[in-house]
Amino acid sequence: MGMILDRKKSGAFAKINTLQRRLKESHNKSWEVGVFRESGTHSSGWNYAALATYLHNGSAKDNLPPRPFLDITFMWSGKHYNKLIRDALSKYLLSEKEVKLETLISRIASMQCQDVKDTFGQPSKLVSNKPSTIKQKGSDKPLVDRGELRDHIAMKLSWSGSIQYS
Repeated sequence: MGMILDRKKSGAFAKINTLQRRLKESHNKSWEVGVFRESGTHSSGWNYAALATYLHNGSAKDNLPPRPFLDITFMWSGKHYNKLIRDALSKYLLSEKEVKLETLISRIASMQCQDVKDTFGQPSKLVSNKPSTIKQKGSDKPLVDRGELRDHIAMKLSWSGSIQYS
């Protein structure tokens, strides 16, 4: 006995069409987390992005150890982010309800921003301050003086193009 599948009445075809539409919509959606050139100028006179690069790489000449805060954050949390992204894409692509991919990505990017901010001041993750710096600052919180750089950790979403601080 044969079976005729009427694509106008079949829910399977509707699901395939929804999946195709969502895949097309997700193309070129991306985000960045970090410190951006457009973020302005730190009270020291440095551009925030230049200061972040300097502190990230360190300086042998200035006896400053590298403190790659972005790399360390993503290294510590990489598997967690992979799972979040995988779950978000599955939810977006396979959900029966309309789910906005932008909302899911914004949540992940915001979480990543907070995780990077939380890395600041952590001597367990970053090279500790020298004793002379601890004496001067009164604490061993690497990369934290007034928190200006930390407060300029931001996300840039491809569909908006603007920097968003979270």
